[in-house]
Amino acid sequence: MSKTKLKPSDISIGKPIPWAAYDGNGALLLNKGYVIQSQHQLDILLDRGLYRNKEEGEQAEETTAPVHNEHLSPFTLLDDLASRLRVALSDQHKTGPATDTQVDFADRIRRIAKELIALTETSPDACLGAVHLWRCGPYSIHHMIHAAILSCLIAQRLSFERQQLLTLTAASLTQNLSILELHDQLVHQPGRLNPLQRIKIDSHPVHTRRMLKDRGVNDDKWLDMVYSHHECADGSGYPQKLSGNDLLLDSQIIALCDRYAAMISSRSYRKALQAKYALRELFVDKRCLVHEKLVLTFIKELGVYPPGSFVKLENGETAVVTNRGEKETWPIVHSILSPRAGLTQTRCAATPISSPTPSKVPVLPPIRFRSTCTGYGAN
Repeated sequence: MSKTKLKPSDISIGKPIPWAAYDGNGALLLNKGYVIQSQHQLDILLDRGLYRNKEEGEQAEETTAPVHNEHLSPFTLLDDLASRLRVALSDQHKTGPATDTQVDFADRIRRIAKELIALTETSPDACLGAVHLWRCGPYSIHHMIHAAILSCLIAQRLSFERQQLLTLTAASLTQNLSILELHDQLVHQPGRLNPLQRIKIDSHPVHTRRMLKDRGVNDDKWLDMVYSHHECADGSGYPQKLSGNDLLLDSQIIALCDRYAAMISSRSYRKALQAKYALRELFVDKRCLVHEKLVLTFIKELGVYPPGSFVKLENGETAVVTNRGEKETWPIVHSILSPRAGLTQTRCAATPISSPTPSKVPVLPPIRFRSTCTGYGAN
């Protein structure tokens, strides 16, 4: 049997494999159509050595969005994407000429980006709920996942072409490659940036672009988006202090989504902003960060009460928004603190509140809580 060794980018977790897979001696390991359920399982198989019959033909590059396992909730799929992104970025300090493994890095990121795009298309409200409720693994990883989700949704509203959307998502998923450890450190740091940290932050677009090139990324648009995603419309950004028409639309989308994702996340020295107030702050500051029309598009896409927001209903109950409604002020919500103490769905005028006091929330594990409140099972 003429065989081809499989790479991580050849296999999607939760999807049937399109060919039989064998070990190095030709023994059958996986039948065609087998579904690998976790990153850990995939890592073990790849470490052992996984091959397919070359005669079955090269796996066709997918030109359409991947179809996710309908039995898995979007949150479970996001957990998997976050795990795979963390593994893909784990060799972040590798430098020098691109090796075969490094060249594969770009393919792995594109595969993750494709699956994330598909998820935002099939479950947009669940993805927005994840942005506001889902915190899985290191901050540096879920922050880029959140920013990428938001970037996808905005780009889709703006009718980006498929390849442009894929490149934007890949850039968003790798925008902070050179400062992952610093990002995780700053979340728990009691004070603001010290001078050395500020230098690292200000220079990270330059270093990240170089690291991406060292790891085999040769897409100039991808590299340019990462390089300029901290430029501001008024010229106050970095590293080039671009302004006006010199700004890339794609980079502005990443910048806007990056800032919003940071605003709704807590730090040791400040609480997370509620979605409504974060959106208000972006609107007030819209001329400084990005062009005004883009901010208005962003606000319209998320709505006044984005999924994942906690609200107080007119009847006094506390609820979590699970879907955007036809009216911006009338979202679809699930009541979580009520005289019935149940999880019930309704449409109701709402007022934003911060997260409920933990002692008053029904005792549900985080995954169960987020899945049930968004209409999915325990997966």
